[in-house]
Amino acid sequence: MLLDRKTELTRLPWVGERSPRWEPEPLRWLGVNAAIGLNRAADYFERRTQRPAKLIDKIMERLGMY
Repeated sequence: MLLDRKTELTRLPWVGERSPRWEPEPLRWLGVNAAIGLNRAADYFERRTQRPAKLIDKIMERLGMY
């Protein structure tokens, strides 16, 4: 590729393919920690009340975390 030669290898479908950009790290960290916090809150609520945490389930579902 440095010599700009067309060979059998340089014509492979993945040669020159660009990977998608990753989301910025702080956003990923916030999302993961929010999900962990919501799950902990649901566990605490369910343990204290012996009822399902429907509101937290709905929030998690809306955020696409279930």
